[in-house]
Amino acid sequence: MLYWAGLMFFLGMAMPGVNNVGHVGGFLTGLLLGLVMPYKDRQRETRLVQIGALILIGLVVASFVITVVTKLPAFAPGQCY
Repeated sequence: MLYWAGLMFFLGMAMPGVNNVGHVGGFLTGLLLGLVMPYKDRQRETRLVQIGALILIGLVVASFVITVVTKLPAFAPGQCY
């Protein structure tokens, strides 16, 4: 896993227009959450966890739709942000 993370970081540094600060922040956040959250084998999630996951999925979908609606009409082929 660290091999792939290092490779993706290197490729991100080699490509112009890639925000590596966001990728490093996501990596560190995922690493921290993986260490903090307990892991239990084959245990079903509680109802609260299921509802929280559905809310987060809804937020991700909503943010994707908002991004497409607001940014896509202004996008020109070959243009990088």
